[in-house]
Amino acid sequence: MVFWGATIGGLVGWLLAYFEIYGLILGVLTGTLGGWWLGNVVRSLAKETLKQIVDAELTTLPGVGPIVATSLVAAIDDGRHFKSGRALSAWIGLVLRQYSTGGKPRLGGIGNRANYYLRRQLVHGARSALLRIGKHDDRRSKWAQDLLSRAGHNKTLVAMANKTARMAWAILRSEESYKVA
Repeated sequence: MVFWGATIGGLVGWLLAYFEIYGLILGVLTGTLGGWWLGNVVRSLAKETLKQIVDAELTTLPGVGPIVATSLVAAIDDGRHFKSGRALSAWIGLVLRQYSTGGKPRLGGIGNRANYYLRRQLVHGARSALLRIGKHDDRRSKWAQDLLSRAGHNKTLVAMANKTARMAWAILRSEESYKVA
């Protein structure tokens, strides 16, 4: 899988998140690809990626754990490659496809030709967050409960994943932590 514009540290972080077995990957790389220096390079890149994740505090977002945070940092780095949060969501494949003719826009479904790994991780994180929205009384939970009653379960999951992706972009761009409203 190729992520255009991602840094080497981000790609190593994505690999670590994808395989979830840091020790095994490091052992294979150092044992077969030649020596202790490669292991040191991989370790330093992994530490750089994990430091970026900790600094960004992406794991404070609802539905975002270490795997999703690592995937986000690997894919979008610090978010400078995207003009807005909507552009990031479109790249991931979480916004509706627009068709317009004669000045009349028509909305379709979400596409399948985007970053499917990241989209799947964000939707699963939204599924986890949706299970716990009844216990919270903040604006996001009230919004999700209202949307759940109007639109249904799956559309609410995609909308929550879309909102999470946009908030992650804002956090990475501004380097501020997530504040519950």
